[in-house]
Amino acid sequence: MRIIEIIKNLIFRTPKNKLSYEDMVQIKEKGLVHFTDKCNVNSIINEGIKPCPEKSMRRSEREFTWFYMNQSKKDIMDKYNTIKTKGRRASYDVYFIIKNLSDDQMKNMLYREYDKAIVHKGVLKTDDMEYYSVKDFDD
Repeated sequence: MRIIEIIKNLIFRTPKNKLSYEDMVQIKEKGLVHFTDKCNVNSIINEGIKPCPEKSMRRSEREFTWFYMNQSKKDIMDKYNTIKTKGRRASYDVYFIIKNLSDDQMKNMLYREYDKAIVHKGVLKTDDMEYYSVKDFDD
């Protein structure tokens, strides 16, 4: 990636790129990762992952739910170690692996290249959403 693109991504925090065909294939194979507090697990299982306006860093992000591409357990651990340093996100103690996304759901996503952060506008729910404790990283 060119230096100019990296700088743009750092300045313009909200993901802006549409998913490529390759990204969609990877998401279909491995799913997405979403970090949250354990107290949200039942709500997420029943209602899906909803935007959380009070946790948004910018007004323009209030309608978004945030994810990462599921690449490897080490990558999930690295992402967790990054997000837990960000204010209220320090309390996050579980993560979901979301699979079985439809093409329409993926077309409603944007991503940020340098860290593979993905946003989805509105609620995201599928029939394959499993959660794990971040304590599993120690295994």
